Amino acid sequence: MIITLGKKGVYVKTDELDMIVPPYKVKRVDTTGAGDAFNGGFTVGLAEGMDVLSAIKFANALASISVSRFGTSPAMPTREEIEDMLAHGEIEE
Repeated sequence: MIITLGKKGVYVKTDELDMIVPPYKVKRVDTTGAGDAFNGGFTVGLAEGMDVLSAIKFANALASISVSRFGTSPAMPTREEIEDMLAHGEIEE
């Protein structure tokens, strides 16, 4: 089970996991499409062979970037931006 919690992160419950994955710290300007961004990122992660937690982190980075921009499609980040967020992004506390 995966439940997105907005600025509180993502709750995940599997046989192996029971945790909240925190979001990245960004200035949120428009949350329109954030759920779609997360779902798309999660699907890409799984399709690329990531485990569930890695796919959630990938999707979380994608969605975090998207809410820092206005719009839906124009707010979607590039793969390079997602990888940069994963490597250098600051996690919300």
